[in-house]
Amino acid sequence: MARPIHATISATGTYVFAVDDWVNPFNVAWQVEVPAGVTASYTLNQTLDPILDGPGNGYGVVQKASPTWAAVSGTTFPATATTGGTITSPIRALQLVVTALTGGNLTVNIIQPFSIN
Repeated sequence: MARPIHATISATGTYVFAVDDWVNPFNVAWQVEVPAGVTASYTLNQTLDPILDGPGNGYGVVQKASPTWAAVSGTTFPATATTGGTITSPIRALQLVVTALTGGNLTVNIIQPFSIN
């Protein structure tokens, strides 16, 4: 079974999706869908910084006021069409920055399998 995230994006802005960096082996599949008739421009970033404050961050780990974001590798951004990929090194979150959106919605799908060990 997987831990799916399915989000409909209907406006420009910044959207953050947390993933579980403790899953071993780590693997996240992602897709940003731009349907026919929709015009969009977006960037997908990732961070290694904690974005959630609390005991899940581990002993002595605190949430940064402003996480450092870097573009997801393997895809050219800003993108204007449907893109997707996989991330196999642990990260803590994905950030979608939508700078233009007309004619409809984007769909974001993220799947992260979990270990059964």
